[in-house]
Amino acid sequence: MQSKFLYILVFVLAFIAKAKSEAYTKTDNKEFYYVKTAEELIKKDLIASQKYLDSCLSQLETSPNQKVLFYAKLVKSQILTKQHRYEKAYSIANKTHGYFEAIGDEKALAKIHFIIGTYLSKNTLFSEALDEFWQSSNLFERTKDVENFVYARNSIGNCLFNLNRKDEAKTYFNFVKIYAEINKDSLMLYMSFKNLANAYDKQPEKAIVFYKNSISLGYKIEMYEELASLYLGLSKTFEELDNLDSAFFYLNKPLQSFNILRHKDKQRILIGLALLHSKSQNIDSATYYINQLKNFSDSFDDSRLEEDVYKLKSNLYSQQSNYKDAFFQLLEAYKINDSINKSAFSQSLNEIKEKYYYKQKAKQTEISKLEKENQVKQQEIKTLSFAIFSIFLVLLIIMGLFNASKQRKLNRSLNEKNEHINKSNIQLRNTINTRDRLISVIAHDIKNPLGAISGFGELLLMNWEKPEKVKQYASIIFKSATNLHALLENLLTWANSQTEQVVLKHTNINIFNLVQSTFNLLEAAAGEQSIRLKNNCNSEHSIFADSNTVQTIIRNITSNAIKFSNPKSSINILSEVNDKYVTIHIKDSGIGIKKEDIPKLFKQDMDREKIGVHKNKGTGVGLLLCKEFVELNKGSIDVQSEIGKGTTFSVHFPISKN
Repeated sequence: MQSKFLYILVFVLAFIAKAKSEAYTKTDNKEFYYVKTAEELIKKDLIASQKYLDSCLSQLETSPNQKVLFYAKLVKSQILTKQHRYEKAYSIANKTHGYFEAIGDEKALAKIHFIIGTYLSKNTLFSEALDEFWQSSNLFERTKDVENFVYARNSIGNCLFNLNRKDEAKTYFNFVKIYAEINKDSLMLYMSFKNLANAYDKQPEKAIVFYKNSISLGYKIEMYEELASLYLGLSKTFEELDNLDSAFFYLNKPLQSFNILRHKDKQRILIGLALLHSKSQNIDSATYYINQLKNFSDSFDDSRLEEDVYKLKSNLYSQQSNYKDAFFQLLEAYKINDSINKSAFSQSLNEIKEKYYYKQKAKQTEISKLEKENQVKQQEIKTLSFAIFSIFLVLLIIMGLFNASKQRKLNRSLNEKNEHINKSNIQLRNTINTRDRLISVIAHDIKNPLGAISGFGELLLMNWEKPEKVKQYASIIFKSATNLHALLENLLTWANSQTEQVVLKHTNINIFNLVQSTFNLLEAAAGEQSIRLKNNCNSEHSIFADSNTVQTIIRNITSNAIKFSNPKSSINILSEVNDKYVTIHIKDSGIGIKKEDIPKLFKQDMDREKIGVHKNKGTGVGLLLCKEFVELNKGSIDVQSEIGKGTTFSVHFPISKN
């Protein structure tokens, strides 16, 4: 029903638009004719439009006409908007608003609100821009300016999209699409296809259709500068569907005209190719495109691009198991990011100050001008002097209140930004401190097993003729290597979680089967101390979570239980269920944890001392990883322990959706 109503509404609007007479009857005012002609030429020939407007302005220098002058300023702001000089266009349009509001010209007011909305949206003030476009849309509808009404609705859709109200945005984009199809407006249709492709980012199959339509139409109407961006979006959509062949195919399309692409599009294409080749395990090709990006970064002195290069290199080294170089490349990226953020804040602050001082100066100039005009009027019309003075005083008070309100808003905005930056700096310092502490502890933990491997390897060489010694030393070397591997695996997983590279795939998981597969990995370690692993989980219990991260949680906690349990004891894992959660209890009868030390287990900034039956010490990365993974799966974790009697870790996960 709604769809039929939408089609009927668009048909009616289209009929009104075609029924309107396009003929323009010249007025006796030659300058006004030039202004109207300039406005009509904006969409067809921007240069010719500028010439007509200049002719009008030159005429107005000798015979000023206030009405024509304000219309000329409005057309000037429309031309500036087309030239992407949004701030200047906004400044001129804003100054004409009062005049057109006074004479009740709704057509002009509709255009002014549209120009102001465009300026605000370009400055990412989408909520404010949305209000302006709403006013513009209502005025265009009231004055039956159908084409501009549709453009205003499209701009409303863009604001809603940027405010993450995508379902509402789709309604407006579809409205524009239907209108464009009826009126065979290729440019507007292209625009609607492009917007719908972006809006359907959560429905890749639909997004692909709109991307292909916009690319096809883009070639016909010669929108070549935007095609690279569309191919990038299409390639990314296929990548999300794990269709790497199609992703490569469409990402390689813009390379055919690489030299004429915009700098930003070249960057995005190279980054996309590097990531795709890396994902496809094509290391040589990925390295080639990363080096191309490095050349771009050096040529244009682009810090943000340099940061991307370091992140890509880190990802590539990780795939090659070169975690040391991966770590240091990531560290360089963080340093550049910190420098960029500080520079951007300083630049933003200076821009705000410049705009504020410019507006204050303009207002002071306007006040001085009004004062002079007031003095002239007082001399000419003495009988109205008191009334004029009273009006002027009221205006001054209103302007003062307006300025004070604006200043308070500006100060509040600056305070909020400063508070946000301070929080970011504190978070960054905490991250750096945690990183430094972890590096120190990890270096110590890596040194011990490496020392054992080296020392006992030497003894093995010296006693190779004694089988019993060979077996003893080989066993020690194997244990040291196993511990080192577990440490590095936890460290890499934790590092990936810190850089948001962990991708969760939630499914229904049978607890009993998952615990049993984990026991298979840990049976050898438990057997060395004659520790029994008991799986008493209910085979009917299932959770809704990511299988890999849950197995990492259970493996780490069980491994710690083995490490700190007494020989010939047992570790029991059982499950229970309530309305919304399944709880997994991992119980051991080991040395236990002091009550005051339990809160420290999951804090990054705490030093831990863990002593088990073999005086094992750890970095604590495993438990930090467990806590992060539990929270990523929308669960929680708690600990109960008693010295000398053992420890119970309880992990709560959402119950299976079935």
